[in-house]
Amino acid sequence: ASISQHTHELVHLGQMDGVRVLYLDKVEPERTLRVWSRIGSRAPAARTAMGRAMLAADGVRGAALTAYAEATEGDDAGTVISAAHLAEVVEQTAARGWSAEIEENEAGIACVGVALTHEGGRSLAVSVTGPIERMGPQRREEVGQLLREELARLAPHGYALAPRS
Repeated sequence: ASISQHTHELVHLGQMDGVRVLYLDKVEPERTLRVWSRIGSRAPAARTAMGRAMLAADGVRGAALTAYAEATEGDDAGTVISAAHLAEVVEQTAARGWSAEIEENEAGIACVGVALTHEGGRSLAVSVTGPIERMGPQRREEVGQLLREELARLAPHGYALAPRS
């Protein structure tokens, strides 16, 4: 909730479920934002900031990314993501420590995500979602840094902020 209060945007918590992200929780900001997500729903990991953050954090690279990219093909909800594009995005995410998704999952919406790793367990990710008008390049950078700082502080026992590569 503190991340939503800091950013005044929608915040999601998720974990991997095969090649998709399972939405575990959602904190709505004071100002409303209509997005399709709901707790218990799933979206292709390749097309979400949370999924991209977890792929980077969990070291999923190369040919292993193909199945994640292919999961974006059979559903009409958003952009089809190629394995090459996904590989590029995952490398960029690993280097800077946060992921971005800009209108690839939903028109007019941008997200920034950060992963928390768990030794011997499943990674989690948190994303901040907002309308593209409020989530330009500079704002995404600010939100990425804020998410890293807040999650380093708030990470539950046994979880650690995904390191930068």
